[in-house]
Amino acid sequence: MNAIVSLDQLSIGQTGIIESLDVCGAIRRRMLDLGFLENTPVQMVCQSPSRDPSAYLVRGTVIALRQTDATQIQVSLANQTKQAVKEEKPWG
Repeated sequence: MNAIVSLDQLSIGQTGIIESLDVCGAIRRRMLDLGFLENTPVQMVCQSPSRDPSAYLVRGTVIALRQTDATQIQVSLANQTKQAVKEEKPWG
């Protein structure tokens, strides 16, 4: 079974699949416009020293989110071991 966590709990370089957005109204519309759609892979790529904001790679674009917004996006952590193997270079 896949673990479900909020987006802000990802580590740098870790990828999750968006399961749900726990927001409504204009903020939800903005998140959807930015590409935070269900079943979309998202990867944490950078984090400020204070952990707020953090940058995420979504649909080929790096987007910074405040921690309060990232906590409202739920992601699944599926097959992290398989993904790490794919990223490993075969020549060393």
